[in-house]
Amino acid sequence: MVYNLQHWKKRLIFLLLACFFVILCGSGFTVGQNNKNNKSSEDISSAKLAYRKAKDFYYRLERDEKFSSNRNNWLTGVRKFRRLYILDSKSTLAPSCLYNMARIH
Repeated sequence: MVYNLQHWKKRLIFLLLACFFVILCGSGFTVGQNNKNNKSSEDISSAKLAYRKAKDFYYRLERDEKFSSNRNNWLTGVRKFRRLYILDSKSTLAPSCLYNMARIH
């Protein structure tokens, strides 16, 4: 009986240490990782700025007859929105980028 009790104590201590180790290591790995989804405010503001520039380019295409007569300018407008979409297809700007690409085509 004494052997059984000591045996179970060792198992319990081992399980507790294993759980503690898993919790400790698991939290350490998530803190140190640089996830793509954790965007800094600088990344978000630069994406919004790039979107605004692409949108302004599109408005220029619509309004300036001489500028819009060149096919390469239209393709450049599509590329600007496409680049933003490819950089982060899960962002809040992605649907708008797709929509504007379709409007330009």
